[in-house]
Parts: sequence; structure tokens; C-alpha cells
Amino acid sequence: QDLEARVEDPLQKHDSHLAHTLAVCDSNIAMDETPIGKAWNFVSKIISFQQDMLHKQDANMNAMNFRVVNQDDMVFLAQRVFQAQQEFRLAGKPFHVDIGYHYTHRKNMDSGVRTDGLLTHAERRERNIQSNFNGATFGDGIYTCSNAFSYHAFAGGDVGLFVARLKGTTRDYTQGIENDPNAADTIIGRSGNSDEVIVLRSSAQCVSLIQFGSPMIELDNDASMGNAMVHRYHILLQDILDECVNGGKNTPVPLVLPSQVLLRASGTTLAPSTNLLITSTIPREEMKYNAPDCLRQGYVLSQLIEIASHSASDAECTVCLETLDKGTVAVVRLVDCRHKFHGCCIETALAHSKKCPSCRRPVGKPQGSMPSGTMTIEWRSDMTCHGFVPGVIVIRYNMDAGIQKQYHENPGMPYAGTHRIAYLPDNREGKGLLKRLKYAFSCGLTFTIGTSLTTGTPNSVTWSSIHHKTSLYPGVHGYPDDAYFINANEELDALHVPSADNL
Repeated sequence: QDLEARVEDPLQKHDSHLAHTLAVCDSNIAMDETPIGKAWNFVSKIISFQQDMLHKQDANMNAMNFRVVNQDDMVFLAQRVFQAQQEFRLAGKPFHVDIGYHYTHRKNMDSGVRTDGLLTHAERRERNIQSNFNGATFGDGIYTCSNAFSYHAFAGGDVGLFVARLKGTTRDYTQGIENDPNAADTIIGRSGNSDEVIVLRSSAQCVSLIQFGSPMIELDNDASMGNAMVHRYHILLQDILDECVNGGKNTPVPLVLPSQVLLRASGTTLAPSTNLLITSTIPREEMKYNAPDCLRQGYVLSQLIEIASHSASDAECTVCLETLDKGTVAVVRLVDCRHKFHGCCIETALAHSKKCPSCRRPVGKPQGSMPSGTMTIEWRSDMTCHGFVPGVIVIRYNMDAGIQKQYHENPGMPYAGTHRIAYLPDNREGKGLLKRLKYAFSCGLTFTIGTSLTTGTPNSVTWSSIHHKTSLYPGVHGYPDDAYFINANEELDALHVPSADNL
């Protein structure tokens, strides 16, 4: 009997384990329903989402231009929003949370946005946070918009933010409403227009999620890959919000194009009735490259050398080491460096190496296997590469989709187009490297078609051997990097791209 008493009933053990499991599940479910539980769950999904985007980035994506604002403080800031959401729900107010946009300066990110979140002017004043106040057309609050274009780079902002917004009660703007703190939780300016402004009256109504460089947005190109990428992020972030805090209710995210919206003038405070379209004043240069149907095989001598006059009888051809004066053998001279050789000797030498046998100077322009595309350069005084003084050269590459040519990996097969953005500091080194990058692009050396090293996808437009910095911020592909200019120039040297001083 004692032995039987000590033998545990397996059914009883199973029931006990099941009860414990259910208790843990109930506890987790209860935790998920609290503001702090929702915040932990939500932020973990945001971080996993961004890591997933980085891991899966392909030739049509530039996920390196996006980053989580601050995962350490985001839980606290998200908890505030979800606590306010709970209070709004209990008070019978609207409590839906959606995604909006806010533009700011990178210096503001470093000085407080990442840790304190977005604050109203009154909240900054209460906390003794120094900031520039440019006026507030619709009263004090946190200004957001519902599309990425209308206030792109407003007041020189170089950082865009995806913001989770809790609007609560809303009122359309009327004169004097900004002075009534009880009017509504949110004031809507220019209501119903494409450039509508959503002014949240408390920092507890929003949390910044993902930041991106404003050059991702192209106001003059509805079909740009950068615009498409921002829209993709908007949809996926809204899906996470709907799952975590909106009870699974689906929030539509319409596709908005820059040509459909009013673009507000940068750096001005506009009256509510102002209806001002802006045009870009950013200095810009564009280069186009049309891929040839076939690559040049060897060199056509008539393009690179010219018939030389008779040489002194003791002059030697440095290829065969015999005198140039060999009777009927033609003597030729390289156009660039003017060294002389036997015609048959230099033709053989150039077939093996496109350098002068005497001085090793590259002969003729190099030719790469890049598909057709466009290189656009912008000079931005309102942006900064981390670790450098303000001023950035933004390089946009738009590579067209098409059919692979005979010199590509799979001739006759289609390949997808891609969009890439790169950055250089607008200083002496950056300007010098830009000259060489432009030359490389004109020779088809920047990209090629092959298998993506990131995704393993074949028939993709990929970088060739010239490294570019695709982020303004610290990281493998960002700034600062003390060795970047040395490495990039060495890569260009290997491709026989002339030095910046010779361009």
C-alpha cells in the first residue's frame, strides 16, 4: 500500500501539468491585454519585422535606409500610447491607432527624439529642452501627415519617421481653437485635402517606430522604388498595429502618389488657407547609360593609336625589344601616352592587357557589363553623413528592367530593375570619389547581372566590385568608415578608372 501510495497517477500528473500550462497561458493572455504587455509584444514584432526586412532585402529594396528609432526606449513610449488608448476606450472616445509621418532634423533625433519621443512645444519647455520654434499654424502639438510627400523635408528635415498615432477625438481647425485645450485630442488642419495635417496635442498619443532618410522619397517620380519601399513599410507596420492593438481590425492603406498631393513649401509657416505647390530647388545632375548590344572585343587600333613618324634607328619596341626601324614593319604610337611600338606587337600586347607596356597607363576606356540605367546626383546641404560636417552628395541609381544581352549570365532571359541610393560627404574626398564614380557609371562598371549574394536570387542586378555607402548612419554600409575612401579608390584603380585629378 505504501508503495502504491508513492506511485504517481499518470493521469493526475497530466491534469496537474495541463492546469499549470493553462494558468501560464491565462497569465500571458492577461499580460498581453495590459498596456505594458501590448508594448512588449508590439515592440518585439517591430524589431523582428525590421530584422526580417534587412535579411530578405533584394535588388529592389534598400532596407539599410530604414532603422528602428530606439528599441530600448520604445517599450516605455509605446506603453504610454497604449495606456492612453485604454483610457480613451473607457471614456468612450475613438481609440484606433494608425500610421502617420513626421519629418525632423537628424540633430533632433540625436538630442532627444530617440529617448524622449516627439514632444509638443509646451512639453519641451516644461522639460527645459532647448529647441527652435518655427510657429504653429494649427496650435501647439505634434504635427503629422498621412502621406510621405506633402511635408517631405519640411523646414529642411532630413529624417522621416513612421509614427503610430492615437487621434482620439478630432476637430477641424477653426480660428481660436488652438487656444482651447479641451476642444479635442487632435486638431485637423486643411481637413479633407491631400496635404491634411494631423496635430496630436500630447506626446502620449504617438510613438516613433522606424526612421528613414528623406532622400528615399522622390517627389518627381511616381514610380520610384524608394517611394514604393516607403509605402510597403507603411502597409506592414499598419498590419502589426492592427494585430497588436486594434483588435485585428484591418486598416486600409491607400496608395498615394506624389503627383496626387499638394507639396508644402519647405521652411515656411503657412496660413491655413495657403495653397502652395513647390518645385524642387535641390541642385541635381543626371547621367544616362545605354548598354551596348555587344562588348568591344579587344581594341580597334585606329581608335587608340596613330601612325608614327620614322623613329631613330636605335629606338626599341619594348614589346619585342627589337629596333623600331625594321623596314616594312609599321610603327605606331599610343594616343594618350605617345609611346611607340611595332603595330603587330602592340596589338598582341593590348589583347592581353589594356595598359601601355612602357608606362602601364590604361589604354582606352574600360567597358563593363552593366545594363541600361540612370545615375542622378543631388547636393543636399540639409543632410549629414555621420561623423562629417553637414553636406551630402546623394547618388540615386535607377536600373531599368530588360532582357539580358549576349555578354550577360543568361542571354535572352529577363531581369528585374532596381533602385539604389548611396551617399558621399560633400567634401574634397567625396567630390573626388564622385568624379570617379561618374566615370565608372559611364563605362558600365557600377552594376552587373548575376545572382544576388544577399538573397540568392538569379537574374538580379547586383553591385559589381565598387563599394558604395548606402546609409548615412553607423553600420557596415554606413558612416563613419576611415577606410572607405582608400578601399573605394583602390577598387576603381583596379578597373582602370582615371584618378580624380585626371578627370
